[in-house]
Amino acid sequence: MGEEKELGGSLLKRNADQKQNLADLKTWWDGAFQSHSHSSAKNILNAALVIFGALPTVGIAVWVLSCNPTPNNGNVDDLHTMKEAYESSFRSLLYWSPLFLINFVFFINVDIIFYIIGLLQRSFWLIDPYWTLFPSIFGLIWASHPMAVVNARTIVANILTLIWAIRLTHSYF
Repeated sequence: MGEEKELGGSLLKRNADQKQNLADLKTWWDGAFQSHSHSSAKNILNAALVIFGALPTVGIAVWVLSCNPTPNNGNVDDLHTMKEAYESSFRSLLYWSPLFLINFVFFINVDIIFYIIGLLQRSFWLIDPYWTLFPSIFGLIWASHPMAVVNARTIVANILTLIWAIRLTHSYF
């Protein structure tokens, strides 16, 4: 009788362990989602960090794209002087190469700003919602470049990308 109790107790314990293992596996599979209020202080803080993390991108783009590409107020009589003045300028490199500009702001945002935010939060998950915003930001930088050809196709592509980004970013918060 004592052996049956021990055997029954060990079967119950093994069954409980198996249920716990399945629960742990489900938690792992579901990504350990914890139900929370979308207007919680933590969510609002994280959304603010994503928005403020993008501000350097906007600031750098405005700074670069607002420069005058030709010195002497557009007087291009002396091309050699103009070439020398702008070859040595990092800002002019960013201005004349939209792809370099986009890669530079990507470096500033991801490699520096979100790395520091991740170290402070001890978690690097906050970069995930930022990936959904990058295509829209880059599309807007590209379209606002003075050498860009802006037509209906560019506008529609940027609007659709922005809608897509809003929808994806909403799912994080």
